[in-house]
Amino acid sequence: MALSSPPVVFTHRAWAQRIAHFDYVYGELALLRRMMCLVASAEHGYCLYSLARGGLYRFADSSIESTAKKIATYKIQYLAAAASTLGNILSMSHPDRKGFQSLELVRAGGSHLPRKLAEKIRDTTCSRLITSFGSAETGTVAAGWAETLDLDNGEVGFVVPGGHIGLVDDETHAPVANGLGTLKIKNFGLASGYFSETPRRNHPSRTARYSHDLGSISSDRRLSIHGRSSNVVNLGGDKATIERIELNYAKAPGIRDLAAVPVHDALGITKLIAIVVLNDQWSERKAWEYVRANLPRNFWPVKFVIVDDLPRGGNGKVDRARLKILIADRPLSRPILSAKPNRRILPKLAWEENMRHRLVMSMLSAALAVAAWQTSAQQAPQSEFPLAARAGQDSKAKATAPAGAVNQGAFDAANWKYGPAFNAPPGTKLWNPAKIKLMQGGKVVGGTVVGVTDPQTYCAMANAGYDFTWTEMQHSPSVWDAAVRAWQTCPHAKAVPGVRIAYTDEQEIQHALDSGALVLVVPTVDTAEEAREVVHWAYFPPMGARSQGGGPAFDPAMWGSVPGGYRQTINDNLVVIVMIETLEGLKNAEAIAAVPGITAVFAASGDLGNFTGYKMGDPDYERAINIVHDATIKAGKKLCGPFAWKDRADFTCFQAGNERAAIARGVRAELGELANTHGKADVGPFAAK
Repeated sequence: MALSSPPVVFTHRAWAQRIAHFDYVYGELALLRRMMCLVASAEHGYCLYSLARGGLYRFADSSIESTAKKIATYKIQYLAAAASTLGNILSMSHPDRKGFQSLELVRAGGSHLPRKLAEKIRDTTCSRLITSFGSAETGTVAAGWAETLDLDNGEVGFVVPGGHIGLVDDETHAPVANGLGTLKIKNFGLASGYFSETPRRNHPSRTARYSHDLGSISSDRRLSIHGRSSNVVNLGGDKATIERIELNYAKAPGIRDLAAVPVHDALGITKLIAIVVLNDQWSERKAWEYVRANLPRNFWPVKFVIVDDLPRGGNGKVDRARLKILIADRPLSRPILSAKPNRRILPKLAWEENMRHRLVMSMLSAALAVAAWQTSAQQAPQSEFPLAARAGQDSKAKATAPAGAVNQGAFDAANWKYGPAFNAPPGTKLWNPAKIKLMQGGKVVGGTVVGVTDPQTYCAMANAGYDFTWTEMQHSPSVWDAAVRAWQTCPHAKAVPGVRIAYTDEQEIQHALDSGALVLVVPTVDTAEEAREVVHWAYFPPMGARSQGGGPAFDPAMWGSVPGGYRQTINDNLVVIVMIETLEGLKNAEAIAAVPGITAVFAASGDLGNFTGYKMGDPDYERAINIVHDATIKAGKKLCGPFAWKDRADFTCFQAGNERAAIARGVRAELGELANTHGKADVGPFAAK
């Protein structure tokens, strides 16, 4: 027999060490030594522990109903399960714990235990509840009574004796000093490898395990888990990347495109919702059959949300920040799992017979309903949709309009008379203060925000006195989900949200406006055609072709509750500014400024110098600025430029400095003569050089 360590996950010695430490992990609970044990999460350590102490164990069944029956029938004393499984089992439990009275201990592991779920378990099922943390490779490394832990803040237990947990950088594995890092676990039963894996004598995994869980440890050895350092979701102890889950969902018939979104239910348990784009082969029944046959129960989506297309960014990747908006705004299919499971514990055969009877009756009822509908369809008009085409018949709608239609004759898109459904109520006033001030001839100033990752900094700028925020999305690495979070943090600040997008196209403009922008700045507009493209995507019909896709802008917390309605009034309240920055733009300045729907034209001081080769004050530079000036005034539009031009003739809207410059100016104004009067050091890093 070879003397080298075998390349397996567990050895007999490792299990012996773990069993020896179980008494600490579960404290005074000697009842574990000889008891009936049901392991719902199928963790073999507990099975071996029970057997080593002369006890018995049972595995859970695939259905929650039969598992609950097994608990009652075998008088299970110890239940070990993931939080999601406990939540499902809990739904079967009567408040007086009838059928569950034998339970003396419940252990939650494998995933986060929400506080609400823990309280419900202790109140209705078993008062003795332990939560623990570990993995197949490390064994249990932390455990504790649920009532002693701050579960809402991620506490999972106390670090067990014999184990060591360090906090390191996820990439370099260097120790971290700020108290939050990836777990580096050294434990008494640490596995040195996996089945079929070539032994690696000096590999770091032989002495420590890097779990990719982000954690922290308190002074009294409480371990808190704050999430994963990789794109992994934990569903009842089963872990997988979102991308891997989506690949499996996408194999179901009838799905053209798909994304998965993790959400939390009322008890805080992580679930999945599938957002799907359908093809002609879609069938809910077949999708359910595929999911049940091919995926573990924890990975079943609770709902399908059906959409026309998935939101995607400029790089073609799914824009996950907008997926939850789709969940809220789109109709849902029927849930795959019943929201209210059967609370009775029925024998399996009786349950199947009951379902068979119900299926036969449902099919019979459906057949009778179809026959009745086929008979009545020829005898009476449809009352719910009186103008709808009859089933299976060509209504000739393209050639002939129904009685009472405004647009009579053959369908003519070019001469279509737009209806009044989205007209603003009579007398509706403007509600965008930036647009009101600009139209009244006032001077409006936008404060530039380069970094929107910190909503508090954004809100400080938005309440500093500017008329609008110039959220920079062209010359900064900011992403739309960060901009949306910032705008939603203080939607009704003194300055309305504005943004300079990166380029002229439907996606950029829709992102900006659906997210709530009221001032839209579009750079490098060189032709009248590009200006018309801006108007086309910025305004709702009939003025443009903006799609009514929903988004934060429609939320009552932003603009959904404005007088007259957001959809009905935003065309009048939107400020659209196009920037002329190049020689081509100067050539077409008059045509650009004349495009209907353009509110203002911005003479780009920096890039007009960049593209002409002259600096401010040079005759050629000033000529370029005056070309923009003349074209804008001739078109009757507003003229914009840098804040330094606030006293220049006819300029009424401006871009001010960014947040860094604003902080520096504010400090100088506050300190006055004390600004920059630092002490003088002769040595060290602060010494004069």
